[in-house]
Amino acid sequence: MATLVVAIALTFASTGCAPSDVNRPTVTATGKTLEHRTAERLAAVEVAWREVQAKPTEGSRKKYRAELETFLVYLADLKKLPEWKGTLTIGGRLLDIPRPPAGYSQYDISWYDSFRISSQVAIKSMKKPGRVEGLGAPIVLRKHSSNEPYVFRTGLNSPATAVLDFGGARPTLRFFDPREQPKYEGSTLAADYAAPVEVAINVSEFRDIMFGGVFRVDKFMKTRGLYLTEPYRADKIPVVFVHGLQSSPLTWTQMISSLNAHPELSRKYQFWFYTYPTGSSWIISAPAFRDDLNGAYSTFAAKGGRENLNRCVLVGHSMGGLMSRMMTIDSGEDFWNLVFEKPATRVDWPSAEAKNKFMTTLYFKRVPMVSAAVFIAAPHRGSGMADWFVVGWIKKLIKLPSSVASALVNVATLNMDGINQNFRSMTGVGTSLTGLSPKNPAFRTLNQRIIQVPFYTIIGDHTTGNDQLVYPNATLLAGNDTVVPYWSSHLNQAVSEKIIHAKHTSCTTYDGSLAEVSRILSERLAGKLGKAPTQPAGMMGPYKDHVPTMRPKVKIHPSGPHSISAASSNNKADKPARATATSKSKTATRMATTASSPSASVGGVGAPAPAPKRKPSAASIPTAPAAPATPAAKKSAPQPAATVEPAESASISPNTRVRASVL
Repeated sequence: MATLVVAIALTFASTGCAPSDVNRPTVTATGKTLEHRTAERLAAVEVAWREVQAKPTEGSRKKYRAELETFLVYLADLKKLPEWKGTLTIGGRLLDIPRPPAGYSQYDISWYDSFRISSQVAIKSMKKPGRVEGLGAPIVLRKHSSNEPYVFRTGLNSPATAVLDFGGARPTLRFFDPREQPKYEGSTLAADYAAPVEVAINVSEFRDIMFGGVFRVDKFMKTRGLYLTEPYRADKIPVVFVHGLQSSPLTWTQMISSLNAHPELSRKYQFWFYTYPTGSSWIISAPAFRDDLNGAYSTFAAKGGRENLNRCVLVGHSMGGLMSRMMTIDSGEDFWNLVFEKPATRVDWPSAEAKNKFMTTLYFKRVPMVSAAVFIAAPHRGSGMADWFVVGWIKKLIKLPSSVASALVNVATLNMDGINQNFRSMTGVGTSLTGLSPKNPAFRTLNQRIIQVPFYTIIGDHTTGNDQLVYPNATLLAGNDTVVPYWSSHLNQAVSEKIIHAKHTSCTTYDGSLAEVSRILSERLAGKLGKAPTQPAGMMGPYKDHVPTMRPKVKIHPSGPHSISAASSNNKADKPARATATSKSKTATRMATTASSPSASVGGVGAPAPAPKRKPSAASIPTAPAAPATPAAKKSAPQPAATVEPAESASISPNTRVRASVL
């Protein structure tokens, strides 16, 4: 059995696995010490180095890389990384690991805790890994900074290329950042930009939050946060990626890898990501994101680089685009008026915590460090898919934080005379699905607020040829990416708008999208910053004139109790008091039931009452709402067919397969 264990260990040694993956014995099966075997691997690397120098072919470089990978694993077993500095003695032979020069072209590997051999990292989250063939052995340098802010448990992971040079008096081992120094003595350095991203992001927490974060928000709040992928660099501009509904940072691995492989961009930008459980609506999720951005600025500005921090760019996909947009606007009084019909000074707050939740959600300023935003397939005016019957069933499965639900119930109970009619009529309060309905009046409010930074839009269209069209165009206006229609993604005053032939879920990995984000970031480096809008985007599409169905208007009776407005009631003079009591009781009961159910949260402010349940039309997503019929008409008159505005509608063929996975 002992012989078998030793044999297995030696087998792993020959494959170049990560040091953390292998526990090799001090004495091998041949009786040689680990130091002796490490010295033998060093000699094997030298032979391969001489071959590369004599005949630099693809075959000789691959052999050198394999021998160097094996040596690094042996060396890591022999000496811990903090000891990898100065001059080491290996089997009587000296090895130099010089101190890196000033700047960022080389790494001080002794600062890191461990490394992974890049070729041993299975790339599962991206189809086109960013790799460069050349000299050296690509590795992932890892720093397990679990106690530092804005660092996920996977730590900081940087792409590096190891080169063991035998051209001097003693062999010299260096670790390069191939983005800063792409060549060594005239030879292109090998590089792997996919492995660090895979190690950092493709982990169980981010796989689980995709679905679990929709249905169990409380459980996944511990994963929420703004995270760096590498050590903070004061000389680089942050680009923050924000995913959408039923998604996670995994949606960005391809893009981050591609941008890291871009020589110019990777030297000037650092890539961060924000993740959050997506069961809550974009309104309730926004305050935490805002706090994290402001907190990151305070933390990192103390380390230098204020100018670059203030050039931060947000890139948001789908609902992440709405989250990003919320960072670029001021609330004014508009968001408050979605919920309340009286000022905050007159609201009865059940607790300081409840007051803080409402105030930070409904009153806010734009985040100063954000200088631009890129919206990818963002539903700025909602998605008709959110109103589908099956989606209504799914909403019932969503369980939101109990603290939010209780705050909603208590505030509503204490302030029945001051709750906005739209808010009072809501069901499924606060879920992301309710919040994405195009009937949600919050979208009208959002589009009344001016975006205060230059922004860019990337819009998917699944119909072949539509990516060649330019707004305004009737065919383009009727297009969609199978989830979000063009009329919802389009925003006037964008610095640029790029239409890509892609479905909603592939918009972040499509070649055209990767190229467009690269172009935008390159232009901003060149000083082509664009201009911020001077006017709000406004509404467009089938719901631009939509007026939510409201309950009878409530007014305050001179004597105090509520009464039904005479304009909306057929009751006689002796009925208002009884009607008032009934209305108040039913409203409080409905809101309490809704808020305590799995689908409750303050985050869905502004969601309207749902339409009567009926089969969704296969002919179109959004339709112009018909005027409400009188009671008599409802009994006798047939229901008119829904119509769609020809110039600004979006339709889906009955044969089109639609995915409701990511918004």
